[in-house]
Formats: sequence, C-alpha cells, structure tokens
Amino acid sequence: MEKSKSFARIFEKNFSKRDFKPNLKTTQSLFKILNTLIFKNQLTFIPNFCIKRIHGALGMFEYSPTAVKHCHTITLTNNFLDFREFASILGHEMVHFYQFTVLKMNSGNHNKDFYKFKKRFQKLGLDLQREYR
Repeated sequence: MEKSKSFARIFEKNFSKRDFKPNLKTTQSLFKILNTLIFKNQLTFIPNFCIKRIHGALGMFEYSPTAVKHCHTITLTNNFLDFREFASILGHEMVHFYQFTVLKMNSGNHNKDFYKFKKRFQKLGLDLQREYR
C-alpha cells in the first residue's frame, strides 16, 4: 500500500509538468514503485539507467549476454511530453527487462507475454503499447 501512495505522490507532484526531464533519482524511485505495483517485486535487481538524447525512440532495453558487468541497461530519452509519458515508457522498458530476467529465454518481442501487463498499466493510468507518439 505504501508504494501505491508513493506513486500517487510522485504522479501528483509531476503530473502537470510539461516537457518532463527525468533524472537518475526519479527514474530509480519510479522503477522501484512500478516493480511493486506492476511486477509484484519480481524484478530482483535494478538495471543500469542511461538518460540521454535518443533519435527515433523514447526508450530502449539493452542486454549484452557477453558482458560480465553492466549487461542490462534501460536507456531513456532526456525529454518527455509529460510525467505520464515518462512513466509509461519506463514501464514499457521494464516489461522487456522482465521478459529477459524473469521469463529467461523470451524473445523480448511485443507478444502475449508483453501485453499481459496492459490491465495493470491501465489501473495506474499508464499506457502499454508498441509505439508512442
């Protein structure tokens, strides 16, 4: 219940912000909250985050099977339309992270394993879709 209140506080604080610019602290905090509310704490570790300007995407999940360290990275653009879009994109990339770390040999595609989280996203007022904007 506490995480639900935390999400509500963060969402309220940032809801009206246009041109939302995420930082590492906000991203990590929201990751923990979404992990509890959407993934029921099944994501047992926090991946690396990279926030930078990206051309042609708002976010991406990267996995390097040959890397010894830092093999899971979620990269997010440094400018979103608003906080809701930021939370939706972070959640989207977390689904891919879930597919690789929890489901193991999953392709990471936008398939039935991906869309099974759609209702949980909708309960929080977030979108889970293949493409945004």
